[in-house]
Amino acid sequence: MKTFACVIQDRKNEFARLFDLPANAFIEEMMTVIQKRFCIDTIKLDDWMVAHKGYDIDKDGSLSDFIRKTYGDEAVKFIEENM
Repeated sequence: MKTFACVIQDRKNEFARLFDLPANAFIEEMMTVIQKRFCIDTIKLDDWMVAHKGYDIDKDGSLSDFIRKTYGDEAVKFIEENM
């Protein structure tokens, strides 16, 4: 059985693979510890997508729609599982 730290590191690696970004910048640390599972700070992710990828809710729809178009279904599923 994997330790909590190993599971979190696996999820960070998966985030980095899917988004080509460091997961540490988007991890919701307090919720990760409280819930004992990897949790993404979707506000930070949304802000990053606006600033660096040109995400615009009026043009692109939901963040989920934008991630699907930009990174694919696997990335959307990952985000939904780790919110």
